[in-house]
Amino acid sequence: MSKASNKKVYRLPAHSLAKISLYKRYLSIYLSVLANTPFKIIYLLDLFAGEGRDIDGNACSSIAAVEALKNHYDTANVVCKKVKLFFNDYGNSVIEKDLKKIDRVERFAKELALPSHYETTYSNENFENIIGKVINRLNKLDSLEKALCFFDPWGYKYSKPQVLKDLMANGKTELLLFMPMCFIHRFAAKALKDEDYAAGQHIEQFITELYENEFPEIQTQVSFIKGIQKQFKKYLQVEYVDVLFIEKERNQYFALYFFSNSKRGFQKMLEAKWSIDEKDGRSFSVNKNQFTQDLFANVDHEDYSFLLYERLKEKKSMSNQEIFDFGLDNNHLPKHSKKVLDELKREGKIKVLNVDGSNASGYYLEDKHHKHIAIKII
Repeated sequence: MSKASNKKVYRLPAHSLAKISLYKRYLSIYLSVLANTPFKIIYLLDLFAGEGRDIDGNACSSIAAVEALKNHYDTANVVCKKVKLFFNDYGNSVIEKDLKKIDRVERFAKELALPSHYETTYSNENFENIIGKVINRLNKLDSLEKALCFFDPWGYKYSKPQVLKDLMANGKTELLLFMPMCFIHRFAAKALKDEDYAAGQHIEQFITELYENEFPEIQTQVSFIKGIQKQFKKYLQVEYVDVLFIEKERNQYFALYFFSNSKRGFQKMLEAKWSIDEKDGRSFSVNKNQFTQDLFANVDHEDYSFLLYERLKEKKSMSNQEIFDFGLDNNHLPKHSKKVLDELKREGKIKVLNVDGSNASGYYLEDKHHKHIAIKII
């Protein structure tokens, strides 16, 4: 079926199913973690909730969230005390033209019959009217409240850096942002150089604001996406930023960015992402052909084995906590650090010592582990 007809009948394309799959996987992990914390109220927000389901019955992001929450309640030994879902979308359905999109979301959500202490609110407002209200409410979160916002604005004109910064300002919100980077990259150079290029107005505003009038790296889509990731971290002033590449067609990418100030939350997102791409933890292809082996090789010298070894040589010695933190800072999990350390140990390049100087039996790569060890360069 053609792209035009897919849009007409609202059939979710493969790249949309990929982003929703990651979101749902993360929610499953996220809810299980938060159920074992003191948080009393968890907020899940989706400001572009979609149609609920497409014509094939595939869940949009909003219903995927309800499904994840339903599964959490039905299967987890310990469940979140209270969850408040907020779904918003504006306009009429393209599937059932006599209904609002949000009416379909509500119908499908009610079919899943969440328990009463999981509350759902539905809204039919345009983005400009509702975003200020959402930011104001998020800024009032207390120490026992947590929020996750899924942000898929069907383009880029609503993804203004200042809006994203305001959403994250409270320090208690995590954000998933989907962006059509292949389109942004395609028009970026022209939008930045040609003031009369009306079609590139929103792209020019986005890049100028995010880069604070500096010029981005636009040589390739991959370098552009990674550059945006680094600039997001600088501009938004958040602890952690990660990105999943979603290959729509060969060398044509969408990107799902994740922002968090929570070390634990970020680790769980990495686990969800690596479960999709066990080889690189970076990408998902909607085609059967996998990425070429050198597609992401040496992008900004980010080979993790090289980076970790270089840091060890620089510092001469690193604690298990420092190794753990270094991994997260470079978008890798403790199991990846262990693999690097195992290889260095086999090659006789490091020694692993307890506090008393004796040989340690393991690395203990967990956050704030009670056992302290040192990994030293030989």
